Amino acid sequence: MREGFLVYFAVFVSVALLVLGVFQYFAKDKATQKKINRRMSLIDSVADRAAVLEILRRERGFSVLSSERFQSLETLITQSGVRLQDARFLLSVGVLLLGVTAALIFFRGLQIYTLPLSLGLTVLLLYMWLSHKRTKRIARFNEQLPDVLDIFVRSLKAGHPLAVALALVGREVADPAGTELGVASDEVSFGLDLPTAMWNISKRVGAPDFLFVTTSISVHVQSGGNLGEVLGRLSRLMRERFKMKRKIISLSSEGRMSAIVLTLLPAVLFFVISLFNPHYYSDVWGQPAFHKTMGVAFVMLVIGNLIMRRMVNFKF
Repeated sequence: MREGFLVYFAVFVSVALLVLGVFQYFAKDKATQKKINRRMSLIDSVADRAAVLEILRRERGFSVLSSERFQSLETLITQSGVRLQDARFLLSVGVLLLGVTAALIFFRGLQIYTLPLSLGLTVLLLYMWLSHKRTKRIARFNEQLPDVLDIFVRSLKAGHPLAVALALVGREVADPAGTELGVASDEVSFGLDLPTAMWNISKRVGAPDFLFVTTSISVHVQSGGNLGEVLGRLSRLMRERFKMKRKIISLSSEGRMSAIVLTLLPAVLFFVISLFNPHYYSDVWGQPAFHKTMGVAFVMLVIGNLIMRRMVNFKF
């Protein structure tokens, strides 16, 4: 009964994801795909610039989470770049909840704690996914930052004011930097001072490297100076740091691959042995000593992964 339910559920999820992927591929406007970032796509479809700014602000977080109690969650959602009102996101959350619930029913049966436990596991998985999205988005923003600073420097050398350079980046750079700096450009156009708009970018993105840019611009607005030279030096420094980071990642790739192989090897061996000799573990599967041994092995595997992660994960 459980096996049949799991098979039917897997077929349903597979068909739903297939239909969603086909719809997304064929129904999306090709002209929108060619737009360089999200903000420019909205400008193409919505003429009012104020309406575009309001849409971008609204789709980056829950307005009901504006209290201090949920401030960290709202910051996580904003910095991850996830659009909560997107139908694909809501559908994915629903499919994840159904999948976790079906797995619990299959392995533990329908219990009184099944629904609360599935909700808790879904929230935990969503939190881990949002943290991963935030990390990737910050890394992508840091990769774009030297090019963004070069555009600033060239625009300033050409005699343009800083607000014009900011608008140029919003038009010519892809996401996430293009939309974030474009939003700051719109905020400046509607009367917000430039340092505050730049600090808002730092809050929305969460990239530590951008704090140097924000501080440089704030000091320039207050006391003046050669901002082009300062941003040019920051751009060169960030490029050198990025090269060094890539070199360290390449040198530590062997350690990461070893960690992956050592983690997957027990599971692969268990699957292969069970496939060719299904009765190999049947005699000891119900023994308490076997369960304790597997628990100890799992704990040792987790500890080994944590140690290997510390060995190959460097902070810059």
